[in-house]
Amino acid sequence: MLANVPLAIPDQRTIDRVTSIYYIMIGSLAEITQTAVKDLLDMLSQRKDLFRHKLKYYIKEAYSRSETLMATFKKYTTETSQYQLWLDITDCIEEDLKLDVQRLFYTTDNILLKHNVSEHKLQSQTLVAHNLAIMLHDMSLRYDKVMKDIGFCAPGVKPSQVFLRPMYGIYTAMREVAEIVIKDKDAEYFKENGQIYRALEILALKVCDIDRIDNMANEGLKLNGVDFDREDNQDNSFTEWNAVQINVLKRIYNKQTDEEIANILGRSVGSIKAKARQLKLKRG
Repeated sequence: MLANVPLAIPDQRTIDRVTSIYYIMIGSLAEITQTAVKDLLDMLSQRKDLFRHKLKYYIKEAYSRSETLMATFKKYTTETSQYQLWLDITDCIEEDLKLDVQRLFYTTDNILLKHNVSEHKLQSQTLVAHNLAIMLHDMSLRYDKVMKDIGFCAPGVKPSQVFLRPMYGIYTAMREVAEIVIKDKDAEYFKENGQIYRALEILALKVCDIDRIDNMANEGLKLNGVDFDREDNQDNSFTEWNAVQINVLKRIYNKQTDEEIANILGRSVGSIKAKARQLKLKRG
């Protein structure tokens, strides 16, 4: 960097990489947060003594904002014909981190039980959803700040406010829910250096783990008939071409031979040649 001006303009590959990491990392955490909010909504809806007035409004608002956020991710990934792939990858990551989310809940619940907190399960689920909402908003803000600090603005990453507005909405609504459900939010065991914070930190580090993101991306690609590792010997000969396979063909056609592409996509060389002609792809 020189006077906040990048010394090198990032190439398209770098832009694609940064964009993908944002959508996968933040999108996965958005899915995990939405699941936690939905679980809390279901739990509260069974409690007629609590599910009314302000509490009912704010928990429904938090879930509604999470729906808006997921619709935003869907809109922009659909524009590039990547929605199904993005959904498969983020689903893989959510499934992979399910035990860590459960560990966060049980860590919170055990602490509340130890301190004889009544309604401990309800309060634990509220804390999990609230803390995940904070993490989601904070992580996206930090990502945006890092990109701006290094003078890198990937055109594929849409204006941050489009994503941050619903994230902030989830956070503010969950803050109100926590105020109503949790009577002792300032207790010592909620402090930053406690077990709850460490469980959150582990989850955050795993969400941001680039190797994990790459592995889950490969799993998502395989679900869509693309195997760059060429380990599963997929045979897609009798299946229709999907958007992911077509995008991969377009991206690698000029870099790899028909035989290599056929192995990656699990199709015959003739099928690769025919699709390339249909798409008017040329090498060189």
